Amino acid sequence: MIVSCILKGQRTRLFGSGLALAGIMTVSGWVVAAEAPSRKDPMPQASTLTEIRGYLVPRIQTTLAAQIDAQIQTLSVKEGDAFAAGTTLIAFDCTTLNAQLQKAKTALQAAKEKNVVMQRLAKLHSVGTMEADASRAEQAQAEAEVKLHEARQRGCRIQAPFVGKVAALMAREHQYVTPGVALMKIIDHRHLEMEMVVPSFWLRWLKPKMGLSIHIDETGKDYPAQLIRLAAEADPVSQTVKIVAEPTGEPRDLLPGMSGVATFSPPEGEKSQPSRTR
Repeated sequence: MIVSCILKGQRTRLFGSGLALAGIMTVSGWVVAAEAPSRKDPMPQASTLTEIRGYLVPRIQTTLAAQIDAQIQTLSVKEGDAFAAGTTLIAFDCTTLNAQLQKAKTALQAAKEKNVVMQRLAKLHSVGTMEADASRAEQAQAEAEVKLHEARQRGCRIQAPFVGKVAALMAREHQYVTPGVALMKIIDHRHLEMEMVVPSFWLRWLKPKMGLSIHIDETGKDYPAQLIRLAAEADPVSQTVKIVAEPTGEPRDLLPGMSGVATFSPPEGEKSQPSRTR
């Protein structure tokens, strides 16, 4: 800037160097750098920003929990182990449940035999209708008891619901557990997704199935990917929105938790920074 002043009757010009103003604004992981406009360029053009950081998460993940009161007999896998769908991951000591099921089956057999006799006697009018109906109800109740114990017995083994790996173990062999206690976290390591938070004004040109490139820090490699989902709503405070992309080809060297940079190519004419509002 130029500062003019009058000192002792003489006009003196002081020349000061201009101050360049640089602002850096961070919004949920994205950074925009802006410089103060110069005299020659009062309205600078927005720079193209197409890189966003994100991290990989498994498409399917779940925590397996106990369904019965029992002691863990065997854990067939350890942390990091891979398994196939249907593999028995945890087996419990179900001696008590097996005995209860056998008892229920014996009671059912007795109820069936009694009901057969009562129905024959009812046809001969040797017993009343009420007694015959009560015998039929006892058999139905015994059948329900058997089904109940069979359902509990199915909790004696926990099988893998999908192909994956063990991410964490929360229990150990010979530990006694109760229903609802978390035992193991498993993930589908073959199908990973990258979650990112981007400026919401990118929704002008972001579309599902749009191609992009992902650079993963841990491997140092670039992977082709495809945008598969956009969040249902944007955050009005930070003006951001969550999006999800999926690497194509199921690369085997990626793991959940790895992070990197996704590079987008906006259509020609689109800006990566919001337009100036009045």
